[in-house]
This record gives sequence, C-alpha cells and structure tokens, in this order.
Amino acid sequence: TLWMAFLERADLRGANLSGANLANVDARKAVLIRAEWTGADLSKADLSEAVLEGARFRNANLLGASLLIARMKQTDFSGSILASANIRQAIGRGTRFTGADLTGADLGWAVLPGADFREANLAGANLSGADLSGADFTGAIWTDASPCDSASCDDRAYLD
Repeated sequence: TLWMAFLERADLRGANLSGANLANVDARKAVLIRAEWTGADLSKADLSEAVLEGARFRNANLLGASLLIARMKQTDFSGSILASANIRQAIGRGTRFTGADLTGADLGWAVLPGADFREANLAGANLSGADLSGADFTGAIWTDASPCDSASCDDRAYLD
C-alpha cells in the first residue's frame, strides 16, 4: 500500500500499480506515461499537472481526485469512478471515459478533443468552456439538455 505516499515529480513511466491502494497520494507533476493503474484506489489523489499520456486507469477509483491541468493524451479511464474529480484545464486528445462515473466532476476549460464518453455518467458535471470537439457521447447520462450547451463542441461531436 502507498496510502498517502509522496510521489511529487516521480518518474513512474511504464510502472504497474494495478490494484494498489494509493488513496490520498500526492503525485503532482509526476510522469506516469504508459503506467498501468487498473483497479487501483486513487481516491482523493492529487495528480495535478501530472503527465498521464497513454496510462490505463481502467476500473480505478479516482473519487474526488485532482487531475487539474493534467496531460492525458490517449489515457484510458474506462469504467473508473471519477465522481467529484477536478479535471479542470486537463489536456488530452483521444482520452477514454467509456462507462466512467463522472458525476459532479469538474471538467471546466478542459481540452479533450475526440474524447470517448460513451455510456459515461456526466450527471451534474461541469463542462463549462471545455473543448470537446469530436467527442462521442453515445448513451451518456447528463442532467443538462446537452453537454455541448456549455462546452465547445463541433459537428463531429456525436450525441445520442
């Protein structure tokens, strides 16, 4: 267990921390490129400004985590719990949130073109000012009329 560990600026490229207990971990500005976090507990973790490119967080618990200004190109959060997470100003083309719980998450001003939100729960999520051009929202749940009412989408965004 690495509960409450201090990993600020750590280089964990390609690390496999699947199933690890990393609740409350401080991994600000860490390099987590292509790291494997499947099923890990990262609840209330601070991943602000971390580089998560190509990392896999499938079925991970990121409840209340901070991913503020994180770089998450091709990062996979499929099936993860990201409820109440702070994902403001995150940047990442092709990020996958398929089936993820983003209830009450803050994605304000995030730049996530081509993101995959299929079957994701976005109820109460803040998407204000986000760039979601080309995103796929097929089967997604949200409380607003459309996620593109407050975010920037284009004609490639798929809403169903």
